[in-house]
Amino acid sequence: MKKYGFTLAEVLITLAVIGVVAALTMPALVSNYRKNVVVTRMKKFYSVFSQAFKLLEAQEGDLENIPVPEIDHNSDSLRDWWSTYLAKYVQGEYPDSKNGWFLIKLNDGSGAGIKSYSQMRNGKLGMQVVFCVDYNKCLKDDFNTTATSGGSTDGRNSFTFVINPDGKFTHAAENRTRSELLNDNQYGCSVSTGNHAHRFCSALIMHDGWQISDDYPVKF
Repeated sequence: MKKYGFTLAEVLITLAVIGVVAALTMPALVSNYRKNVVVTRMKKFYSVFSQAFKLLEAQEGDLENIPVPEIDHNSDSLRDWWSTYLAKYVQGEYPDSKNGWFLIKLNDGSGAGIKSYSQMRNGKLGMQVVFCVDYNKCLKDDFNTTATSGGSTDGRNSFTFVINPDGKFTHAAENRTRSELLNDNQYGCSVSTGNHAHRFCSALIMHDGWQISDDYPVKF
């Protein structure tokens, strides 16, 4: 009775085919995994910060009347304010500041940089928040401009949010169309240069139902 097996040539051809398939599919798998990490961490971050301000409002009343940080663009002033009003609602560490940004490291490895411009708003709450999917990467690559600058983001690891005078934590693009979120000349997610680069990317992801859609302009 004859025994049949694979020849060396057949084995090599099979391995070559497997290698080609892996080479074609692996980048897409890695990209989808990274997108999932971004959306999962951002959604959790948004929920935590939104809830924190709702709890603060329940305790303090109308947040338009709450005391604000005494000095704009100053990490020490903002740290004092945060410790007084919000640290109890946001679990994390506050190990760093950089170029005037007050930095927060969250328990899942993400984090944020915050600057206040409340005094410029006549004593009403006004803050820019840059969310970082990977806190350590942000600490290395972002916040290299001073807090008085716009604070550009990359739409891949860093994303812009704001805190409004009424205490609402939101993205920075209220009442914008999807086309504007994508293509606005100064703030659109597709804009890759300047102090406001990719500013609307967080709003675009939220607009699309917490998904990174096929036409999202930043590649993973």
